[in-house]
Amino acid sequence: MRSFLTFSVLMGSSMPKRQSLSSRRYGGEVARSRVEYLLGLEDAPEEWRVRFVAWYDDHLLVVLGRKGALGLVLAVAEVTPEQPYWVCAGHFAIIHKGSGRVPEPVARRVQERAPIRMASLGVEDLVRIFEEDPDAKPLPEVQTKEKQGLSDLLTCWAGQAAYADFFAVGEMPREQLNSLDLTGSFRLVQHCEMECMMATPHAVTGLMSTVEYPWDHRVRLLDLGAEAPEVKPDLDEMATTELSEKDIIFGNPRRLREVLDHVVSMPNPAEKIILFSNTCLPAVTGEDVESVVRQYARKSKVPIVYLTVTPKSMFNVMRGLFYTRRREAEENSPPPDPRSVNLVGFPDGVVSKELRELLAEAGIRVNTHLIPEVSVERIEKLPHAALSVLYPNSLWTNHYAHLMEDTKIRYIMPPAPYGFEGTRQWLLAIGEALGINSDAELAFEKAFRRYQEAWEDARSQALGHRVALVVRADESFHLSDPSTTWGVPLLKFFEEAGFGVEILVYASEKSKLQKVSKVAASEVKDPTRLVIRGFNSFETMRKALRESQAEAVLSYYTFDWRV
Repeated sequence: MRSFLTFSVLMGSSMPKRQSLSSRRYGGEVARSRVEYLLGLEDAPEEWRVRFVAWYDDHLLVVLGRKGALGLVLAVAEVTPEQPYWVCAGHFAIIHKGSGRVPEPVARRVQERAPIRMASLGVEDLVRIFEEDPDAKPLPEVQTKEKQGLSDLLTCWAGQAAYADFFAVGEMPREQLNSLDLTGSFRLVQHCEMECMMATPHAVTGLMSTVEYPWDHRVRLLDLGAEAPEVKPDLDEMATTELSEKDIIFGNPRRLREVLDHVVSMPNPAEKIILFSNTCLPAVTGEDVESVVRQYARKSKVPIVYLTVTPKSMFNVMRGLFYTRRREAEENSPPPDPRSVNLVGFPDGVVSKELRELLAEAGIRVNTHLIPEVSVERIEKLPHAALSVLYPNSLWTNHYAHLMEDTKIRYIMPPAPYGFEGTRQWLLAIGEALGINSDAELAFEKAFRRYQEAWEDARSQALGHRVALVVRADESFHLSDPSTTWGVPLLKFFEEAGFGVEILVYASEKSKLQKVSKVAASEVKDPTRLVIRGFNSFETMRKALRESQAEAVLSYYTFDWRV
């Protein structure tokens, strides 16, 4: 598994400036081959050839590697004299900012050839490469959810409309690591203070959560009549530091070494990999955590993997399991059971008990569950099933991509089984994929008759009640994209269950409120049961909540004081 390295080349004022291209562009074969020659990589091994080049505002971006595999990213721009550099090539400097070493085939060629070949070049020459490439095209403007609204954690937690966040849009992606149960193959070490632990609960601890994470089933298990999960006193899957206020102000590297001494010295007969998660606070205070972890990794009998709180931090770790280990299992597996499925994204245990029973009535066997439970054993079972069924969840998109890359297993992602209609679509999609449509239809009709009377009775009671949703206009995708609300189609499900819905929208402009209204109306059969009201300040939001006729407000926060 190759690590992802980033190079940056900083811009200075050593040469006369020329305006950049009017738009960002990516090059075709002409630009690719010219840039490859300038860097000296025209005869590099296949895995380190230039694959993609682009002009991005004031610098050149270059991607090296095999197609579909992680490689190297380089950026080329004018040098700044006050900055150190990895390679100086005429008026351009290249600074290596990645944590890994530059592969020798790349380092040797760039260091020897780029300074000579780029010695007389200026920014104009780099721009001209794209101007003269007949296949150069503008880079597409990607309208991501973040670009539509909240772009980072600062705007999420300290932005102008942070008070109107009821969907925990910052906490959800930040807690991607904690959304998985890794105790089957990993031990987790977290470097943090106690308040951080309360915001990011783990199933193996008894701490109260400040966010109602949808993957935390402890309360839901009680609602289902299951016993409360037991916290074993000798549980060893997790260890954590507890930074005090004094530690934060004055520094205390002893805290980190104490927990690492403990974890490394513990018996580990299952040879579980150690995942070390460095949280926001040590990063902000400037503690050199990574080098300490690297020291302990050298004397540990099992690998220690260093993670940060960013979602991308898990990318390579999960790829090693979901791609590499899964591919090995596929190569050595017998033909799959034609009437079996893997449930990927569906938690194991009582939470999915009714789904397994419904599949069994259709003659479909559940081979294994994977995600949120993750273990090598579960991954090795995947090839034994004819089909993997994915749960629609945007938080796990990267994991799904690793599982589906170069696989022999078929994958489908039908709508999540919420309500009768959603459950019917889900089961029939599986039946169609396995070629047993009639069996799936009969199984659903049997289940429908069993629950129909109770459902209709509950629905008749719900008809007189209303639920409120609070959403920011730039996040209206929560109303239309179930993958952003943990698979639940909010408006469709509330309507099917009989509830009226009141939507309170933070909108700085009337046009944005109108746009949200159109999105909401398109999601339901009877838009007259929707009430949509706008607000543009904290005070008007509180007023709207006080005057709301809704008897419940959806919030992902525990004991939400706003309602």
